[in-house]
Amino acid sequence: VSSTGTFNSTPTATSSGSLTFSNVDHQKMESIYIGATAAGLQSACTNSINVDHNSANKIAITTQPSSTAIAGVNFSTQPAYIIHDSYNNVVDDGSHTITLSAHTASNCIATSSGTFNQTPAASSSGSATFSGTNHQKMETIYLKADAPGLTEICSSAVAVDHNIANQLTITQQPSSTATAAIALSTQPSLQVLDAYNNNVDDGIHNLSVTPWSSSDCSTTASSGTTTYSAPATSSGTATFTDLAHQKMESIYFKIASGSLTSVCTNDVNVDHNSAYQIAINQQPSN
Repeated sequence: VSSTGTFNSTPTATSSGSLTFSNVDHQKMESIYIGATAAGLQSACTNSINVDHNSANKIAITTQPSSTAIAGVNFSTQPAYIIHDSYNNVVDDGSHTITLSAHTASNCIATSSGTFNQTPAASSSGSATFSGTNHQKMETIYLKADAPGLTEICSSAVAVDHNIANQLTITQQPSSTATAAIALSTQPSLQVLDAYNNNVDDGIHNLSVTPWSSSDCSTTASSGTTTYSAPATSSGTATFTDLAHQKMESIYFKIASGSLTSVCTNDVNVDHNSAYQIAINQQPSN
């Protein structure tokens, strides 16, 4: 049975009935026998030769990471790697610590700005499998595997989607001044985020507003009346159209939606509207 490995030798012509080969080598890690043949002569076969791997040279992927993932959740398929010499033999001795990093280009040049979590894995018998690998930013990434002195390798793409809706954030603050009962000149805009600040661009979330006299939107509630048409999110965003407050005061709007973490706007100084009526501050004696 012929070996599938690459065998190299330099044929040498006989001299005085004997010959010695030079530059004989075999590139595959296996046990081989070298057969010698010459036209018209009976062939000969050597004793076995155990060819071992060369020194560690590069990292190869044995299991690609899952092609899709959820932000902050461990990949359903964790990547696995193997250490090869320059002839693709497994280097099954020694220990090499492999570190992963996330990149946004398929050549693993552009490093992702997102938070990538991994624990470096040490090879055992030439192989290493990761656990607990996840990425917190919604984007497509590629994992680069590195180990000191070895040629790195880049994985196939992993499309990371957002996690579940967790919080609201303000993308546009309301106008800083307003007139009582008149819609704010600049209406607030909101975005729905997951726990890792990714836009949750699916689902519908209805928004509600309450006015507060305190900047934390929790200590002192306003006694004034706030009016608005409750918007629902579309593709993760929503903008109010007619938010107004009827009392002359400095207020903060608390915007909420179900179990999502609410937000508190900057202060809005509401001034009086135009003169409309006379009110009696003190009645005359009877």
